[in-house]
Amino acid sequence: MYPERLDSIIIDWFLAALKAGQHLDDLPLIFGPLQPSTAAMGMRLLMEQVQRDHQGSSYSVINTITQGADGAVDILKLNHDDRRVYIMGLISTIIGLMRIYTPIIHLAGIDDEEIDDLNENDRHHVALVAAANRGRIADMKRLIDLGADVNFDRKKSWLGPPFHAAAIGGQEAAIQLLLDCGVDPKVACTENQDTALHFAASAGHESIVRLLLSLGVEPDVQNSDKETPLLSAAAAGHVNITKLLLAQNTDVNVVDATGRTPLLWAAWRSREGVARELLERKDINADCTDSEIEGMNMTALAVAALAGCEGIFNLLLSRPDVNIHATDSDDHTILKHAAVGGNEAIVKTMLDLPDVDINAQAEDGMTSLMWAAKVGNEPVVRLLLAQKNINVNLTADQQLTALTMAMASENLEVFKAVLQHKDTDVNVQFEESEELEGASTLGWAASVGNVDMASLLLEHPDIDPELPDMLGRTPLARAAIRGHIEIVRLLLALDDVSVNSGDYRNETPLIHATVQGYEEVVRVLLDAPQIQVVLGNVGGQTALTAAAALGHDVIARMLLEPNRGFGKDAIQESLDFARQRGHKEIQHFLKSHLE
Repeated sequence: MYPERLDSIIIDWFLAALKAGQHLDDLPLIFGPLQPSTAAMGMRLLMEQVQRDHQGSSYSVINTITQGADGAVDILKLNHDDRRVYIMGLISTIIGLMRIYTPIIHLAGIDDEEIDDLNENDRHHVALVAAANRGRIADMKRLIDLGADVNFDRKKSWLGPPFHAAAIGGQEAAIQLLLDCGVDPKVACTENQDTALHFAASAGHESIVRLLLSLGVEPDVQNSDKETPLLSAAAAGHVNITKLLLAQNTDVNVVDATGRTPLLWAAWRSREGVARELLERKDINADCTDSEIEGMNMTALAVAALAGCEGIFNLLLSRPDVNIHATDSDDHTILKHAAVGGNEAIVKTMLDLPDVDINAQAEDGMTSLMWAAKVGNEPVVRLLLAQKNINVNLTADQQLTALTMAMASENLEVFKAVLQHKDTDVNVQFEESEELEGASTLGWAASVGNVDMASLLLEHPDIDPELPDMLGRTPLARAAIRGHIEIVRLLLALDDVSVNSGDYRNETPLIHATVQGYEEVVRVLLDAPQIQVVLGNVGGQTALTAAAALGHDVIARMLLEPNRGFGKDAIQESLDFARQRGHKEIQHFLKSHLE
């Protein structure tokens, strides 16, 4: 498959997910300060849409790009290749200014804020923005001579000042030209109060950062999201720029609108080099926490554990001012975050520390082992299970255990690991709720049709294959209700499984399978030596009356050919049901058995 085609497929899926109402705000692609990979994705997305909308677009962002490039070509008498350069300049500027979230929700048609299309009077100004981003000095001079505004920055627009576009594009010569034209290097854009220093720091343009600092641009200036250039550089992973800005006596503990500091962003994004520079500052708060705005009051150590970044984790762990026993707002421990992060070395390190409680439970009762099982991390699960003091049977909300979480992960190796532990209770039952119905582990496997897990459970010497749920339904009944024939066969092969067990309404697996119309399940049940076909529920209705009432003529024939004990009265009752429901084929069939 060509890369361009793959781009199209991914972008279509992404936009379709947004349009369908899926919340993607917490994705690294969407959330937080811009980083190089995010910018690259945003640029590919916009370029893909530009290429699709050849004859005009319903999206103002695409119209801004195409009309802006067309205007530049027209004004400057450029060729087709130059048009693409200007398209890229506008795309780069839009992603740098707006980041990726606003263009994406606009393309998905779910944005609330109206952003205006370009008008004819903007053509020269927009062309200057694109030229500045691409460093087209000769074009810039001509556009300025033709009246382009070097300070162009209109509210409710996809674009900002040419000076900021040059900073985003890393064009030092363009910046110098605009400075010569009297542009104030300290100016903030109207949209988000970012300065050129924010953009240069975020994009990784060290020489421009140095130039702007030499011009007196405030290194600690905050935009409307409370981000400083230092925070932008740290989040984007630019080590040299981080070091340069730290030397300006900037606030190393600045907190942005999401409640995160530069160190927290470095930990979340595994920026080890950045973290190392930040931790060199004597005034850094190495035990800083996410705020409740977007986080869970997780410390930087917890974040590094969750991100699986061993380098940052060890840097923080070596400091005396870091609390290894800190918990977040839900009482999750650092060991839990390490278990979810999946870095086995970090988990080992935590287990070797003094007074770390391997069985600590959060507010919802979840343990580190349960979480490792839930996310399907086999090496970490086995490591935790190997600890002498592990309690494998602790329960969380809804009576969840490590074994049930392993089942939910659908990771067979993780399930095996927990199942094989000598202390595991294999007959644990879920909460008696409408959703979980108090099912046993085997009952749950039977309901979802997981043959592999059901087989492993049945091999365990302690398994109770008849353990009913809160409705009195055995694993066999639960498998019959869902039509999982392989599990029905597995259970019927056991000597201690009753094919005739009734639930709270005395409905047998045969009645359940008949009601659902599962013909093959009915056939297998009828082959069981101990089957009692004529058993009825509390209302006296049998599998035959259910088949007649619901129009399952094939099942009715299986029940009566050969006749497995139904008398004339039972057949007549079934015929009455068939008449009431208008099932003519079954009526004819049942009449023939009354003659």
